Amino acid sequence: MAETERAHWLVLTTINQPSDGIGELITRLGDDWGVVVVGDVRTPPSWCDWPVEFLSLERQRELFGAFAADARTHHYARKNFGYLYAHARGAGA
Repeated sequence: MAETERAHWLVLTTINQPSDGIGELITRLGDDWGVVVVGDVRTPPSWCDWPVEFLSLERQRELFGAFAADARTHHYARKNFGYLYAHARGAGA
């Protein structure tokens, strides 16, 4: 999915496969919302095939440099990269 500007964002972090429930939620949010999924070591790459902006570990390092490279993996705090990403793309504007 191309990087987009949106005022509203849903930020997710997961190690699970995409599910029908998440698909339904994305559909209900509609085009007014952006969805960013922040990956970790065990996050399946199948998120790349979903209508979300997927931040793999590699993409996090591209966007946030040493900050992302030094951040712990297997940790919920990685979700903060999703908040930074959303903010840079209009969240809360």
